[in-house]
Amino acid sequence: MASTPAVQANQVRATGIGTLLLWLAPLLVGAVALARLSVIVQAWFAQLLLFPLAVGASLALAALFLARLSGWNGRAAFLLGTLLAGAVLIVHQHLFYYLDYRARHARQLEANAQTIIVQQATDAFAPASFPHYMRAQATPQRMGLWIFDAIVTLAAAGLIAARGSSTLTCLDSSQASHAGRAEERPLSPDPL
Repeated sequence: MASTPAVQANQVRATGIGTLLLWLAPLLVGAVALARLSVIVQAWFAQLLLFPLAVGASLALAALFLARLSGWNGRAAFLLGTLLAGAVLIVHQHLFYYLDYRARHARQLEANAQTIIVQQATDAFAPASFPHYMRAQATPQRMGLWIFDAIVTLAAAGLIAARGSSTLTCLDSSQASHAGRAEERPLSPDPL
């Protein structure tokens, strides 16, 4: 059965979306895992500039590794996907701080049996909701640090991803050999 150019274009498009998902889904899961790890490490090491640089660089290197593993080679989508993963990482860092707060709250209640009896009668000792917790934590000084941390993390991830995307390769099917294998060539720059 002969395939028409339209069918071939649809196959390439489907393969591109599939490859994108093979790259992006594990990257987003990795960003959440890196967020959890960063919250744990920040308890012992939280240098103002070095830590967000290391987190952003780690995320970009993971993105490059996964892109090579999955065969993804779109430079603009690679950069945007890496920045999206950076935003997911930053939001999940705050979520994991909140979950740690809830776990500490539960341990404190369990340590005091009288408090548990009072809590069962009323909700006086209920932990704060996530929005309430974030509002209570968002002092002007902390907000400045959060913004600085986010900018440095995203800048490190974005700069390394932009530089590293030039090393990605693409398979050129128009230059395929007789055996049906595609040859690798350097990725050409996106028009963006």
